[in-house]
Amino acid sequence: MFRVEKALYNTVIVPELRTIRKTTLDLLTEFASLGGKVIYLNRAPEYLDGTRSEEPAEKFKAFEKTNLQHIVAEAEVTGRLLSITDGKKQEIEPVFSLLRRDGSDFVLFACNLGTAIPKNNADAPSVRDRKLVFPEATITINDVSADSQALEVNLTTGEITRAETTSIDGKFAIQTSFDELESRLFLIGKSSSASFDSFKIRKEKNPLKKAQVPLPAQWKYKLDEPNVLPLDMARCSVNGGEYAKEDYILSIDCKIREMMGENIRGGGMIQPWL
Repeated sequence: MFRVEKALYNTVIVPELRTIRKTTLDLLTEFASLGGKVIYLNRAPEYLDGTRSEEPAEKFKAFEKTNLQHIVAEAEVTGRLLSITDGKKQEIEPVFSLLRRDGSDFVLFACNLGTAIPKNNADAPSVRDRKLVFPEATITINDVSADSQALEVNLTTGEITRAETTSIDGKFAIQTSFDELESRLFLIGKSSSASFDSFKIRKEKNPLKKAQVPLPAQWKYKLDEPNVLPLDMARCSVNGGEYAKEDYILSIDCKIREMMGENIRGGGMIQPWL
């Protein structure tokens, strides 16, 4: 495994480089010699630490060469840990996921974006127009024993239930679905059977506490970063005129645009604020 801090990788992809550090080259060479998979794009670097050298080309012979068209197929042979497919066994690209180890178990969060992934973020549809649903979805995880179990946490109510699991080609799998913009959270592992009760106990011992804290009419605040202060409501004055009554920021933005003869903001705008 290739270790970076606490992260472990069995596959490393090297982009097309003109130069490479010797320390990096040595690490990749050692990793490949121990059975790790190193894939590089198009050609080996011509320079080592900024100096022309034949050493990178020589050592890259132990790596696998590929191009952008085939890189995903090459990498997922050993590098794909998680797969989310539809009823036709095709990867569901609009479902994004985050898989994290928790001791011997795993925690999986999956989110349906509800739209095909655009090449340009500016072309992404507004949230209200994201309607894709996936009534059949199969989640398979390579590093999980086929006899493991899974719990699902309802992200709205906090309720914990057992998820429908099976084994596909010897791999652990969860049968589920994704409605419009739906998110799911799973707790996976051999200990999950016991975790069902432990999570309920933990929830009872640490109930969610709610409280209302009255604020004074004026208070001091400090920004964590420049210009980071979310405002939902504000009063507005244009060209030194009288301040209008308090209104939503979005409504104020639209009114000012109308006054200036500009188009009303849309969900596809890169920077929607005046």
